[in-house]
Amino acid sequence: MREEETAISNLKQTTMKSFYNTNNSTGQTLVKSEKKCKSQEMAILKHFQVTKQSFTVFEMSQAFPEFKESSVGRAMTNLKNEGKLRKTGAMKMGGYGSMVHIYQLRVEYKQTDMFS
Repeated sequence: MREEETAISNLKQTTMKSFYNTNNSTGQTLVKSEKKCKSQEMAILKHFQVTKQSFTVFEMSQAFPEFKESSVGRAMTNLKNEGKLRKTGAMKMGGYGSMVHIYQLRVEYKQTDMFS
């Protein structure tokens, strides 16, 4: 029980940023859910970094069939809110026949980089 209390205490100190606890999970279940969501975000971010391409949520869910599409959407929204991705102004036809937003890696440039 002490290990679980420590894990929950550590989680509270860092505040949950990835998992939206809508089902009121507690204890180890909550800790595992947060870790799983964070690892999904890291995998998706790495995919953006490696491919250097833009993706819709549907496209990214095709790249990660082991992730639920709703989890991919949550991860990409979290990454956007953290400033790591940006939602472009462009949209395209999604996998279910409606227009969807396109996301891309946010690249920050220093002003001096623009003239190099």
